[in-house]
Amino acid sequence: MNVTQLGRFLRKVRIDRGQRLNDMAEEMEMSVAQLSAIELGKRSISEKVKQRLITFYSAFCSGEEEVARLVDVSQPSFKEDFENAGDLQRELFISFARSYKALPEEQARQWLDELNEITLKK
Repeated sequence: MNVTQLGRFLRKVRIDRGQRLNDMAEEMEMSVAQLSAIELGKRSISEKVKQRLITFYSAFCSGEEEVARLVDVSQPSFKEDFENAGDLQRELFISFARSYKALPEEQARQWLDELNEITLKK
């Protein structure tokens, strides 16, 4: 089974705090099965659960943005709102979504680093 980045983070926090999966699920007000499915990327994470994760666990990493990023990259699917996007941005997003799996690992890493640099400049 593939544990997501969020799952690895939550497991580390749980171990560091001496908690069991059941303890964390109770703290998050969800079932053990739901938390396990989230950790394995088999279940989507609602906005409500995302906010709870940010509230409870941002102190165990570099902050709220990091937990939000972990949630986003660990989702089994991703839906984007194009309401405020221009035609060029929309086309870029769709084009990338159609072809990202074919990118060589090195190229993907380079692009990700460049995009992270742009984001940090904001």
